[in-house]
Amino acid sequence: MKEIKVSGKHLKLRVVLFIVALVVGLSAFGVVFYQLSNRAPGYYEVTAVRDETAPTYASGIRFYCYLNGKSGVIKSDLKEAETVYSESLGRISRLLDPYTQYEGYVNLATLNQSVGEPVELPEELYAILTEAAAMDELRAGVLHGFWQDLLYLSDAAAYDPSVEETQRERFTKLAAAVSEPDSVRLEIVDASRCAVRLVISDALRRTLQEQEAEYPVVHLDLLGEAYRVQYVAQKLIAAGFLKGYLSTDSGLWLLLPETERASTSMYGLIGDAPKEAAALKLGSGSAGAILRSFAIEETAGYYTVNAILRHRYLDASGEPNRALLAVSTVSPDGNLVDAVRQALRLFDALPAEEETALRELDAKNARAAMLTASEPQRIRVTASMRSILTPTEENGYFAE
Repeated sequence: MKEIKVSGKHLKLRVVLFIVALVVGLSAFGVVFYQLSNRAPGYYEVTAVRDETAPTYASGIRFYCYLNGKSGVIKSDLKEAETVYSESLGRISRLLDPYTQYEGYVNLATLNQSVGEPVELPEELYAILTEAAAMDELRAGVLHGFWQDLLYLSDAAAYDPSVEETQRERFTKLAAAVSEPDSVRLEIVDASRCAVRLVISDALRRTLQEQEAEYPVVHLDLLGEAYRVQYVAQKLIAAGFLKGYLSTDSGLWLLLPETERASTSMYGLIGDAPKEAAALKLGSGSAGAILRSFAIEETAGYYTVNAILRHRYLDASGEPNRALLAVSTVSPDGNLVDAVRQALRLFDALPAEEETALRELDAKNARAAMLTASEPQRIRVTASMRSILTPTEENGYFAE
């Protein structure tokens, strides 16, 4: 860099110019300070308070809240929204963390590290895990760990089970052990005390030891994220924050009940370029998911091998979808967990099962759409989804 030299000549002039500049600068600062300190009605991003004991508890989730009234009222409400948001997100994130235990918490990590032992859970976690167990959603943790190890390698495709023998053998053994109906069970010890016992089969225990797999047995992954967002939304609504929305990097969103109609986009892939495939109109109080099997801005978490699309979304079947570019589901009444369940049902269906899965959702009057990866790409929708989905025809997309 070229050095800048300050001349000693015209010192008096430089001092005068400095004073004038300082006055102008202070005036400008005053205007900016006034604008920053004077709050007007509108949407504000509410950021979670930093917490060194759980530094990543708010990562990947955003909250925007509409605040009205005089400047002082808005400042006060913004502070309260920050408190409610931080406390609720901090609590549910710690409870659902499958890896780390926290002082003062009995959480999912506690349960994972206490296999075979009775554990008394907080009410919120007990409700979530018993519901997930009833839906057979507790068996994907081990395979989630397998794919997470792989998806974020710089040369992930080279180690994919479809091309690398050691990985194929490892995945096959883990998947076989997990697929057994009783491989992972949650036994109710005493419902009045929210006491449960996590039990794994001898075959799964033996396979984990043989493969030296130290993955958490229970990991709710995307469903866990849906539970987090829904829990936070419930706390915000109870505190009187009714206008705003929550969204996640993984493609989940939830509108608070008095939020005006909004919209979002579903993307496809033309060549290597992401293109809008459809626009969705979102009603007040609705929630939903848009999952995709390709990267837009991400640098990891997705890859393609032998025309197979690999991504993070999977259920107990254990292997990511191979035939869909994207899936979108919407819950008009704001049940984000159900919307994610429906999205995973579509995304994890085998190619031969996709039509059946879509018809099942259609019969339940569910709002769902799926974008096929094979050419020509097609957007298949349920009847109730047609009223809120508009395909982007200029990009070559049409709804069927």
